[in-house]
Amino acid sequence: MSVVTVGGKMSDKNLEQRINIKFCVKIGKSASETLALLTVVYGEYAMKKSRVFEWHRQLRKGKTMCKMTQEVSSQKRKVQMQT
Repeated sequence: MSVVTVGGKMSDKNLEQRINIKFCVKIGKSASETLALLTVVYGEYAMKKSRVFEWHRQLRKGKTMCKMTQEVSSQKRKVQMQT
């Protein structure tokens, strides 16, 4: 299992939230319902609304979490190279 890092720190909560979003998609929860549940569980550490809605949309369309994580990493590298 790979671990996502944010700013050099382990982000198990971020990965955990992505898994929970995937679960919510599978049981038919809307993006709004998913965000509300994440906010109840993680409070101020919940993912931002835009990120939850994006993950929800992509997972609903059938993308895998692994492919989405690779795309996000690739985009971050491009941004860092431009600066």
